[in-house]
Amino acid sequence: MAAVMLVWFTGCVAPPFPVVRPVPKTSSEWSKKKRAEENFIKAREYEMIGYNHLALHFYESAFALDPNSVTLRDLLVEKYMVSSQYSQALLLIKGNKKNVAELSDADKRMLADIYLRLGRFGNVSELLEEIKDKRAEEYYTLGLIYESEGSTAKAAREYSGYIGKNPESLQMWLKTAGLYTKLKQYDEAESLFVRMERRFGQVPELFNGIGLMRLARQDTVQALNSFKMATFVDSSNDEALRTIAQIQIHRGQWAQAIAGYEKLYDGDSLNDGYGKTLALLYYYNKQYDKAGVLIHKLLAENIDDYEVHFYCGLVLAAQDSGDLARMEFEKSLVIAAKDSVVRNNFTDAWQQLCYLALREKDLGRALETAKRFEKAMPQKAESWRMEGFVLNAKNEYDRAAVALKKAIALDSADALAWFELGSSLERMKKRDKAELAFKRVLALKPADPQAANYLGYMWAEAGIKLDSALTIIKMALLQDSLNGAYLDSYAWVFYKKGSIDSALVYIVKAIGTIGDDPVVFSHYGDILAKKGDMAGALAAYKKGLGLSPEKASPEEIADLKDKIKFLEKNSGAPGNPVDTLREKPKP
Repeated sequence: MAAVMLVWFTGCVAPPFPVVRPVPKTSSEWSKKKRAEENFIKAREYEMIGYNHLALHFYESAFALDPNSVTLRDLLVEKYMVSSQYSQALLLIKGNKKNVAELSDADKRMLADIYLRLGRFGNVSELLEEIKDKRAEEYYTLGLIYESEGSTAKAAREYSGYIGKNPESLQMWLKTAGLYTKLKQYDEAESLFVRMERRFGQVPELFNGIGLMRLARQDTVQALNSFKMATFVDSSNDEALRTIAQIQIHRGQWAQAIAGYEKLYDGDSLNDGYGKTLALLYYYNKQYDKAGVLIHKLLAENIDDYEVHFYCGLVLAAQDSGDLARMEFEKSLVIAAKDSVVRNNFTDAWQQLCYLALREKDLGRALETAKRFEKAMPQKAESWRMEGFVLNAKNEYDRAAVALKKAIALDSADALAWFELGSSLERMKKRDKAELAFKRVLALKPADPQAANYLGYMWAEAGIKLDSALTIIKMALLQDSLNGAYLDSYAWVFYKKGSIDSALVYIVKAIGTIGDDPVVFSHYGDILAKKGDMAGALAAYKKGLGLSPEKASPEEIADLKDKIKFLEKNSGAPGNPVDTLREKPKP
């Protein structure tokens, strides 16, 4: 009866004994992972409300509890990098691994990113080189690093890798071809250009690149054709127009270069960059009115442009407006002095001020200006060289030599200073030292025509090394066949060698070019006298004496007078009276 009642009360048959299920024990590892998860959630919550320092703390705690979690590690590395804690990030990635090769590609990439931010480019390149399947941006990064280091071949290799991954970047094709051109690996560059044409067609950038490669190969004619093709494809292509004009400037083809720069100037909304070059080209082409109009327009746009004031001075000086030119050069110096970068480098205006005074035969003002130049820029070789140049013009050769040696001490590669020093030393009769100075010029500027002519003439005057003198003066004439001074020197070497007919041919050419030089007529007279034409020689000497005396030294003028006097007195004497005069001991 009791059992039946129990069933009715509960609705089921109760078991005689309760079942107690066992509770599983929580492992330490599972507990740590659970706590790591909780810390991770807290970190996220703090991060969402902007408490980044607390978020970082809980990320670190989470990783400390679960150090084998790659996800947590990478996340913590990212947080360290965001907060610029690069040392902690490096330690996390490297761990106990000492060799780069032990790292995964993913770790290498993260390390490279950190080193890139630290500016440790050597470490970046080492890591990226170890990645076998590099991404396009990694090739690009390596290329930039190697290019900045001057490792052009490696840079070209990496940029080629970038092209393989991302062949749609026209600029990268051009950059890579340009590097191969720089390396003189012209076949590789040309191969790239062929592939570029297949992919991009006949775009102007392609022809510009080919033109630059041909310029590097010194094939100027074909280079010009390429640049002209670029303008044919795109008549407004600035790069091609500018390069064509630069080639024409190098050739001295001012009118053609002007046409190009006029087009560039008209098509440029800013105008100022091309405008200044165009103004200077007008000056070189002696179109002073056009230069003046453009310069005044440029000054109206920017009255404080020191370069434009300088160009204005050049144009005014060419038009014999000395005072106005001087004002413009002085203005350019005042304006340039306000610029901390320019003021200690703008030497052109100082030099033009000196040249202006020399042109006006105001040697005192020229020297005063050179001294001001020297005071303003005592560490510039140009200032001391200019003082030496002016002192040479004043025939103060010993003082000139002192200034020129200071210029050379500041810049031993200043060929102009060495030339002026050679001139000073030769006039001081220190011919051995002068010879060394001119040889130094030729070492710095091989085949320099002025130095070659001066040295050859100096040897001819001394009657030494006549074959060498003939060779180097011929080298000068090859560069400027109508230069009267070079022709005179060449004639004089033939005279000294006893080749009088050849001497006569070249001295006549020299007179046709510079017919106002007393020294040339002195040589002409000597050559005619050697041929027995005493009347012609006397006429030549007298002609020379009546010409510009400033073009000859006092000694050379005195020599002309002695020849005239001696020839008039001994015209009937046997032999060559001029030779007799030359053999007379000097008093």
